[in-house]
Amino acid sequence: MERYSPVWRLRTERQRLDHLLGRGRQAAKHLISLHRADWRTVQERLNALSPLAVLSRGYAIVQRPDGKLVTQAALVQEGENLSVRFADGKLAVRVTGREEPIEEGRND
Repeated sequence: MERYSPVWRLRTERQRLDHLLGRGRQAAKHLISLHRADWRTVQERLNALSPLAVLSRGYAIVQRPDGKLVTQAALVQEGENLSVRFADGKLAVRVTGREEPIEEGRND
């Protein structure tokens, strides 16, 4: 008869509810940790592709006075004014000459 008493049933349902709440908390914590790991991965990828990160590795961005990027030395004329951006600042430069491109595989 105890099994059918309201007190027994409330106690049993309370235990079941506590168990389910515990499992729900564990599942939520697990999902949060998975999302944090995914977030860190995305942040690392974005940082690696960031223009500032690229500049900090020794690269530079060369621009014309109108802001257009210079992507090839052959497109620049002697005497042209350019802006060169580094990770720690910019330089205003004037082109005084151009060297021939280095062929890959040459050991000069």
